[in-house]
Amino acid sequence: MDRDFIALDFETTGLQPGDGSEIIEIGAVRFSPITGEVDTFQRFCAPSGPIPKRITRLTGISDLDVAGAEKPWSGWCQMLEWAGDCDHFVAHNAPFEVRFIRELVKREGASLPPLWFFDTLVLARRRIPELPSYKLSDIVAHLGIVSGVQHRAVDDARAASQVFIN
Repeated sequence: MDRDFIALDFETTGLQPGDGSEIIEIGAVRFSPITGEVDTFQRFCAPSGPIPKRITRLTGISDLDVAGAEKPWSGWCQMLEWAGDCDHFVAHNAPFEVRFIRELVKREGASLPPLWFFDTLVLARRRIPELPSYKLSDIVAHLGIVSGVQHRAVDDARAASQVFIN
């Protein structure tokens, strides 16, 4: 399968976009299952309020990091422009990212281009049924994949791309 995919990850202020949680970082890795990583995209996004302290502890992303950043919609549009005609996405627990994308589109009154998502959580559960946990970090460790910093968008997107390939 010689096509590019985009592994996508968001860092957010909470778990549900409908409760006011917002994207604070977008990370994406363009990759080919045959040739590997091609390019990366990273943007901080400014939420409408302060980042909760528990999120800063988890992600390392502070209000200073997002100061002066554009709103999540702008970051999403920039990522889509960067992705170009690539419409095949990979994410770990893809419904999480999809909920945030749908909320962004709804708030802006925009339309969503057709995007196809492959979920590495679902793939890992099928391919490695013996794992006691399907957190991305546990899957990566099981597969012997070297990954970057957990809960940082590009590093988590890169890890998801490697889980997809392996």
